[in-house]
Amino acid sequence: MKPSNYLEKKGYTYTIRENGDMNAYEKTTIFKDGKFKESKVKSIIEGLDNRGVALLSEISKPDFIVKDNSITSEGDEETKAYQMEILEDGQIQVRCADIVLKDGIEISRTYHRKVLSPNDDVTKEPKKIKKISSVVWTPEVVSDFVAAKSAALETP
Repeated sequence: MKPSNYLEKKGYTYTIRENGDMNAYEKTTIFKDGKFKESKVKSIIEGLDNRGVALLSEISKPDFIVKDNSITSEGDEETKAYQMEILEDGQIQVRCADIVLKDGIEISRTYHRKVLSPNDDVTKEPKKIKKISSVVWTPEVVSDFVAAKSAALETP
């Protein structure tokens, strides 16, 4: 039995790669006497929460694995949404690859990241990001995120 001054908080994060592979992680954060003590992360295969089941259902659809995930394409350069990580609070971290082509052959690749928050406008994002945000950003997730953000701004 754990002492009363000991608190464990569990949550899930998900990583979705360009090819549709998904990894799920259970994160346990441990607090003692109201202070952070440690965090443990483990990969899980079974026991997904409702969000994980919905994500798995979406990425299993044939049209999700389409190669058309370009964000931009100008001449011999294109940017692709390479990997998405869905955080507990609903934010989606997107790892993008800037690919330089010469005569259709990749000659260089660099990476950068961006973070999309619940309720952000994703109309100009690739189809995959739109689909994932529609699954993750339920009305409850959006209202919880907005409330947490407001509370954080009010804290001195």
